[in-house]
Amino acid sequence: MPRRLQGCLSGFVLAVLLACAVLASPWPAAAQQQGRIALVIGIGTYQNAPPLTNPVNDARDIGDALRRLNFDVEELYDPDFRTLTRGLRAFGIRAQRAEAAVVYYAGHGVQVDHENYLLPADARLERERDLLYEALPLSLMLGEVAQAGRIGIVLLDACRNNPFVERIARSMPLAGRAIATPTGLARVDDVPRNTMVMMATRADTIAEDGTAGHSPFAAALLAHLQIPGLELSLFFRSVRDAVLKATANRQEPYAFSSLGAEPFYFYPRPPNRPPVIGAIRPLEVPDSAGPTPLGLPRPVDPDQDPLSVRVIGLPRSGEVRVEGRIVASGEVFSVDRFMTATFKPDGRAFGPVGTLDILVEDGRGGDLTASLPVAVRPANRPPAVEAPRTLRLAPAALGIGVPNDPDGDTLTVTIKALPRGVVRLGGTVLKPGDRLRPEDLARLSVMPEAGLTGKAGSLRYLVEDGRGGAAEGRLDIEVAEAPEVTPNAPATPATTQPAPPPAAPVASVPEAHRSAGQLALAQPPPAAPDRAAPAPASGPAAATAFQDCADCPWLLHVPEGSFTMGQGAREPEASPAHRVQLRGFALGQFPVTIGEWKRCQADQGCRFLPRMAEADEYVPVHNLSWDDTWQYLSWLSRKTGRKYRLPSEAEWEYAARAGTTTRYWWGNEVGVSLANCSDCGGRQETHAPLPVTSFRPNGFGLSGMLGGVAQWTADCWVPNYRGAPADGSAREVAGCLKRVLRGGSFRSGRDDITVTARGNYDASVRYIANGFRVARDE
Repeated sequence: MPRRLQGCLSGFVLAVLLACAVLASPWPAAAQQQGRIALVIGIGTYQNAPPLTNPVNDARDIGDALRRLNFDVEELYDPDFRTLTRGLRAFGIRAQRAEAAVVYYAGHGVQVDHENYLLPADARLERERDLLYEALPLSLMLGEVAQAGRIGIVLLDACRNNPFVERIARSMPLAGRAIATPTGLARVDDVPRNTMVMMATRADTIAEDGTAGHSPFAAALLAHLQIPGLELSLFFRSVRDAVLKATANRQEPYAFSSLGAEPFYFYPRPPNRPPVIGAIRPLEVPDSAGPTPLGLPRPVDPDQDPLSVRVIGLPRSGEVRVEGRIVASGEVFSVDRFMTATFKPDGRAFGPVGTLDILVEDGRGGDLTASLPVAVRPANRPPAVEAPRTLRLAPAALGIGVPNDPDGDTLTVTIKALPRGVVRLGGTVLKPGDRLRPEDLARLSVMPEAGLTGKAGSLRYLVEDGRGGAAEGRLDIEVAEAPEVTPNAPATPATTQPAPPPAAPVASVPEAHRSAGQLALAQPPPAAPDRAAPAPASGPAAATAFQDCADCPWLLHVPEGSFTMGQGAREPEASPAHRVQLRGFALGQFPVTIGEWKRCQADQGCRFLPRMAEADEYVPVHNLSWDDTWQYLSWLSRKTGRKYRLPSEAEWEYAARAGTTTRYWWGNEVGVSLANCSDCGGRQETHAPLPVTSFRPNGFGLSGMLGGVAQWTADCWVPNYRGAPADGSAREVAGCLKRVLRGGSFRSGRDDITVTARGNYDASVRYIANGFRVARDE
């Protein structure tokens, strides 16, 4: 029997068993899901000792707190030995079917020879051996708590001055040696696996009972059980610090643990919610204004997480400052600092000057993007002029009949002379000596020399049958005077910069007389300005652009036809070359721009603005995955009632070629300043694609088909064309992870932007050079 005795006054024990049911448990499913259980014990009225003030109050309030945290709580108040042991046994049986179990004990406890005992309300302890019959060994409680599936925690507030200590000491035989009666409970070194014992104070020291309705330890527990997101180790350290502060460092809680690395929370943090921001009103300032507050609503976090603000896009003109310093794209600020931001115009632009784009992050994966439209109005109204517009001239068809041979011989056509101006076959400019197929004559078109009127020369061609037969054809070209243009109504001052008007096609003007070999051309008067798609920098458009709605991208009709897909390819993945027949379809005149994506975002159709170094609204939107594109396509489909989609790979190549058979639609050499790629010459950028209006369109009127952004197509990636559909439909493969990209990008070399070059990327992964254009059936 042990000889050394230690005791303590009020006791407080909390045991928590971590919540995670054992899948292979033999218990029925209903019993297996008991989750978190707790037993709270408060003993204040002892039959053979003075009463304790706080244990019952502590236990009741701890029980209520645990119920609020979804624990199934049982309570024992002032139990005798029989009630205490039976209650603990029943709790241990329940713990076998629980994920987490908690025992909370507040009452007297003693230790003898480093063994701890908890005392029921009827304990007398007239001699040392009575501990075997009247007290509950702490090891027995730990054994029951450890039955839980994941974790057990015992919290003891049982280290107060104990009247039973002297009673037991007097009954112990002295045996010729002195008896020491140290205070407090002993260390608990033999802790069962996945169990924690948390004591109100260090071993061998006294805990305080408290004077404010709760002991200092219980008060700290109650306070921290209300804080979400405290993992158990941080929970204990926080309780320790609170008790030390409340007792002026006289009492320091201590823990003995055999827990592993798996976290446990009394009060789990709820699922993270992203930051929110109120309605944003556009900022409009006069050009003479000084630094003006942005007027943005303050971002807030529903979970009270600290927020940061990252600037991801700036207006094209003016300067944004925070605390007097000019802000650069990519800088990060606290919300408090960012709310001091101002905008000052620089006088270089008027009307809409772009948006200030921000990314608000909570540090736990939650974020939101917001855009502040900024406009500058002139303080002094300028003279009124007609709004800027673009007049796009398309070549006129020559209408030459297809020659035929009476003997059925195969004919060849050689160009002998050309009129003044440019004669094209699709996208190819003809020169004397070029050889054509007879049917190519019907596709020729002419753009007269600028400023020329009257006779413009002749197109002469030689048709040969290969057996000595030959005939020469001639078409004389005259350019008629353009009709008088009626002046437009006086212009009115504009407060914003208008969008470019639609292209005005050139028409063939009927002449007073036309022989079989004459064609007269004229350019029509300018069309009235109207809102339309951005015009390309140069080059003709083969069809008139149209929209399905005011916010929709501009589309062009791509006519039905056939072509040899992969013709002239040098890459093995673009083989074998094969013939494809396509129906007509509509295709975006340009890749989807940042401005168009933002309109989708403002209408709640697109959930985010991708991170980009350039935020000009006419720059192609980029840094998108294949999956991301469907946010925009689904929004367009809902908005218009038409089914928008990505083009198939075959549709894309057919549209990119625009009737040509060369490596690029303009020829076999990349030339200079004809596309946006890393070695295409002329003005290029390394950090972002150029605006969609930077280069002339191809023969179908489509801009940005080669270079700029690599364009997602509908097809699943297959490393060759074996088995490819002959009708131009997209290829689908079960379990498809990669999708096809066509056209290359501003980061690609000249060999990767040909009409046959193929690329691929993971469909769910974003990349800075990847964008898209829309398509739909007609």
